[in-house]
Amino acid sequence: MYAQVFALTSSVKAGITPDTPSASGTVNRVVKGVVIHSLERLRG
Repeated sequence: MYAQVFALTSSVKAGITPDTPSASGTVNRVVKGVVIHSLERLRG
C-alpha cells in the first residue's frame, strides 16, 4: 500500500495523472486470455 501511495503522490507532483479506465472509473475490458472466475467457484 505504501508503494502505491508513494507512486501516486510522486506522479501528481510531477504533473502526471493516474490512468482512468473509463469515465465511470470502472475497468471495462480484460487482456486476451485472462479468465475471471467467480468468487463462489474459488471458495468451493
